[in-house]
Amino acid sequence: MQLKNDMRVIRTKRAIRQAFLTLLTEKKYENITVQDIAREAFINRNTFYTHYIDKTDLLEKLSNECLDDLKKCLAEKNIPELDDDLLYTIIKDVLNTIEMNAGFYRSMMIDSDSAFFTEKLATTLKDIVYPYISDSTGQEKDLFIEYLISGFIGIIRMYLKGDIKVSIEKLSNFFFNFIHQNPYSLFLKNT
Repeated sequence: MQLKNDMRVIRTKRAIRQAFLTLLTEKKYENITVQDIAREAFINRNTFYTHYIDKTDLLEKLSNECLDDLKKCLAEKNIPELDDDLLYTIIKDVLNTIEMNAGFYRSMMIDSDSAFFTEKLATTLKDIVYPYISDSTGQEKDLFIEYLISGFIGIIRMYLKGDIKVSIEKLSNFFFNFIHQNPYSLFLKNT
């Protein structure tokens, strides 16, 4: 009987999350109500409240799960020191993880006006790369990381919007090469 109840809980949570993601493509986050989510998930509001405190709790949990997946894909590598092969692998693994959850990322970064998730993603990525950036003055390191992560998030957004129609492999190669070359020199080559 416990397994049957567990499966029911899993199905209900999945329905709630899918309903929420669907609604994010139709409305701004601020305009979505718990009643909207319940209606879309074919449940009553009380059922929603047995799993989540409110829509903010749902958003927080969904965001944390996606970002935890991102952290896990890199934590499994036991990265002692960064080299070119490892940097490329990290870029590709991050993009693959985002691709696996593309619906959620698209809903949060493209279809929603909320900057909440993009800020959390940026913080997560900064935390991941910070230990591997050479020590210079704190401010220079912080500026470089901000530049790097902002560019990476911009590329992710373009990919999720469909502005870039390439494989994860090609996108990984592009960003890896961009990091390796001075962006100014890339500009000069094209002029």
